[in-house]
Amino acid sequence: MLRKARADIWIGDIRIGGGWGVDALVDEQTRDHRDLDLMHRQEQEPAVLSALAEAGFVETLDRRPVRFVVTAPDAREIGLHPLVLTEDGSAGQAPS
Repeated sequence: MLRKARADIWIGDIRIGGGWGVDALVDEQTRDHRDLDLMHRQEQEPAVLSALAEAGFVETLDRRPVRFVVTAPDAREIGLHPLVLTEDGSAGQAPS
């Protein structure tokens, strides 16, 4: 759904964060996880939110610019971390 929205959500590298990101690196689930942490381009946030809203997710926590959370009706959570990309190709979270 997020690819359809043309949002740059990465699966792999460092773009899945948090516990699932660690588990991907060690190739096993090390603990239970409350949410999936994903990084996205800050300027694509409207497209990301629209695509997730179409899938039934609603925003339940706002800690922007660092993080916000959307939750599905079945209680699945996605922690979204907006990234600011620079001309040299590096990325970081927006200053708070």
